[in-house]
Amino acid sequence: MDGLCGIYALVNAIRHLAGRSLSKEDEDNLFKELVRGIYKRNNRRRKRKPKSPIEFIWDGTSARDISYMLKKTTEYLQSKNVNLYWKKPLQGSRRPNTIDQYWNRIREAFTAYGGHGSCIALVDYNWQSMNGNGEDGHWTCVTNVTGSTLILHDSSMDHGRKFVKLPKSRCTLGKPTSR
Repeated sequence: MDGLCGIYALVNAIRHLAGRSLSKEDEDNLFKELVRGIYKRNNRRRKRKPKSPIEFIWDGTSARDISYMLKKTTEYLQSKNVNLYWKKPLQGSRRPNTIDQYWNRIREAFTAYGGHGSCIALVDYNWQSMNGNGEDGHWTCVTNVTGSTLILHDSSMDHGRKFVKLPKSRCTLGKPTSR
């Protein structure tokens, strides 16, 4: 519905990792800080023609935006005496070329950083749009990974459940997006 899925995914990840260390009010404040921060940051970069709040909502979230929000989230959590450590095992020179490499990198990260309950992967994916006019993109968080399945925590799922299984057999790896 909107382009804020990157922010939702990050807040869902923090909710999953921090558990009861953060209140609902803390989570709401984090969400507001991230929206405010990304809006201001992206408009500073567009000095000649800044976007309206409505345009911003539909813009979507880039990998750069996620990195910026992770830095802001780390600062916010430190003020609440909660530590967040993050890495980018799927970007830059570590960008996978095959779905097997992608899956293995996520599994390696989960193993290296404590596994289910201690580690979350923020991932973006595209799917063919319902009208067939291209692809729609979406950010979500992976709460666990097996050899054949990603377990996603996604508050936008319409199925009435927040945890969804994504089989590896339904995934492919495409070219990097321009943003």
